[in-house]
Amino acid sequence: MYKIKGYDQREYGPVSEQELRQWIAQGRANAQTVAQKEGSAEWKALSAFPEFAASFSSSATPPHLPPAQTMHPVKKPDVEAL
Repeated sequence: MYKIKGYDQREYGPVSEQELRQWIAQGRANAQTVAQKEGSAEWKALSAFPEFAASFSSSATPPHLPPAQTMHPVKKPDVEAL
């Protein structure tokens, strides 16, 4: 069982490892989310827990990003024409 500190600095949990994995998959927790394992006084980033490290590896599926917008060059005024 684990507790996490949310963005609002409030504690959430206790939750099971499985539920916390779901929160990671849903984007409710990330590698920098601070957590405390039951029976420990130490709070540390989820990425520091061996049981969650693979969830944040570069081979993990990245979040869905919207398509990139096409950038158009800025037209500079003709200085000689001024």
